[in-house]
Amino acid sequence: MPGYMENLAAAIVDESPKSIGTGVSGVKACAADFHADLVIQSAALLDLSAQKGNWLEVLQHHQELVRCVDLFLAELDSLSILQDGSEQSDTLLSSQT
Repeated sequence: MPGYMENLAAAIVDESPKSIGTGVSGVKACAADFHADLVIQSAALLDLSAQKGNWLEVLQHHQELVRCVDLFLAELDSLSILQDGSEQSDTLLSSQT
């Protein structure tokens, strides 16, 4: 997802609604795989503002999207850590028997 976010930021700087739409589609597709509804909603609002040409709202929605993506990635990270810990426990238990 970080690559999509970088492309999206560049599209915002260029004020290119078409490129923003493409970037938003990538973010939404990635988020949909994980049922990250807040990310999808934030991306959709950003895209809608870009299509209207409301660049102040685009910047505000981009900040919110970045926040949502950061929270989402942190959540995935914590789930990964929990899973790794669980797998290590299983390995430890198996080696003790």
